[in-house]
Amino acid sequence: MDPSPEIRFDVWTLRTLTGELLNAGTRVQLRPQQAQVLEELLAHPGELVTREQLIARLWPNRVVDFSMGLNSVVRRLRAVLGDHADTPRYIETIPRRGYRFIGTVDTRHAVDAVAVDVPVPSIVPTRWHRRRWPVVAASLLVLATVAATHWPQPVDDRAGRAPSSVSANPQAQERHLRARHFLQRRTPGDVERARQYFAESLAIDPGFARAWAGLASACWIDTMEGRLPQQQGLSRVRQAAERGLAIDPGLAEAHVRLAYYRWRVGDRLAGDKHFRLAVELEPGDPLVLGIAAGKAASTGRFEAAIELQRRAVEAEPLSLAHRDNLVAWLVMAGRLDEAEAALRSLQELSPAPRNSVKDLAQVLILQGRFNEALELSASVQDEADRLLARALAYHGLGRSSDSDAALRALNESVPASDPIRIAEVHAYRGESDDAFEWLQAAPSSDFDQSRIRYSPFLKSLHQDPRWNARMESMRRHGSRLESSVESPGRTGSAARG
Repeated sequence: MDPSPEIRFDVWTLRTLTGELLNAGTRVQLRPQQAQVLEELLAHPGELVTREQLIARLWPNRVVDFSMGLNSVVRRLRAVLGDHADTPRYIETIPRRGYRFIGTVDTRHAVDAVAVDVPVPSIVPTRWHRRRWPVVAASLLVLATVAATHWPQPVDDRAGRAPSSVSANPQAQERHLRARHFLQRRTPGDVERARQYFAESLAIDPGFARAWAGLASACWIDTMEGRLPQQQGLSRVRQAAERGLAIDPGLAEAHVRLAYYRWRVGDRLAGDKHFRLAVELEPGDPLVLGIAAGKAASTGRFEAAIELQRRAVEAEPLSLAHRDNLVAWLVMAGRLDEAEAALRSLQELSPAPRNSVKDLAQVLILQGRFNEALELSASVQDEADRLLARALAYHGLGRSSDSDAALRALNESVPASDPIRIAEVHAYRGESDDAFEWLQAAPSSDFDQSRIRYSPFLKSLHQDPRWNARMESMRRHGSRLESSVESPGRTGSAARG
């Protein structure tokens, strides 16, 4: 018999330790926040549970209003239960106050379950993490080395156990939550930290499916941004995603990463199959929504991209990566006031969000607020970004000699200047020939292709015939890189035509 505490209501059973919801032999793995909301409501059947209570449980260290995030969690929980807000069977909305569970709870089992105090690991604040790190560095380094070099195998004692997005080992779960925090924050060095913490979590609990999916995500991002060699990084993406799916075939995140891997190595049919599975499994998953937004943006459908990205932010309000992407689509759609508001919200969410000052300066330039942008540029930490903002702002103010001086300094900056930044200045100043000359020198990585495609300062080049030729050239170069990556054998309907 499963020793996990259980709460039974109607035809459902909630396993509070694992977040599993059972119904007539069918198992549904709730996302952690859905499980916490349901457990809180079941602990107080027939009573009002206020929005403040639920927000305090889901986001104990909140610094902004998470009302929209709570709405999303409840909406998705209702979808799992087949419940409806207008005609509720289980979760009744008390307008502007909270929610009440109106189903029938089997109190004989609920008492035992609620009486068990299960600690819920929380994300550790960054400054605490930095102070604490020297104390635990030795033991964590051993775990990280084992995970990175040997890629732990699933262990036998978990055979037959239902896969879960929550590890039964508190240490593995705590490291997993740290990894998720860094993966979503994305300040410099964060993805590498996430990769390390996922590896440590798996060294402790090799059967933790969701940590394998997270490791695949971290390896994918580090590979696409050039921090892992492409062949090695893509191999790790595939291994980690396949390990996760071997434990839990219903992991949307792992299917997404395998989709990207297959697309990258040229197996379009297999990639499409994995992505369709991810959408069918979790259409409201923030990663799935974010990728759908990116696909819409890649075809110029920025309004659709904004709508999808807003839903991703609503589903995962602490993710700075989703908020960054929302800003990008707003800028590309010309919705600059909304982009400015989103950036200022991003600054409130994190004391040092990545690129937010630089991005805000660029939005001010696009709005024609050149003096404000020039003043703000003094706070931009990266020298090249600071010089870029000044070259653009000075041009907007009609100070040509100052713009030229900033451009020369950008070209001579250490480390070596970035051709894309210099091309942006030339394009903004109407110097198309110079802009294309610098774009010819730009790298062809996925990351740099995205920078070029979505730069608002290069939009003036989009109607030039040389634009499509340059993008096609970069795409072909990327294809040659793909062909150098060894792809495992393909079988069945996923076979390449």
